[in-house]
Amino acid sequence: MIYYLFFIYSLSELRIQVEFK
Repeated sequence: MIYYLFFIYSLSELRIQVEFK
């Protein structure tokens, strides 16, 4: 479960970085 949440968190962060670029 924790790994799943961490995975979603990583995707969200990557998405934000891409949007800001």
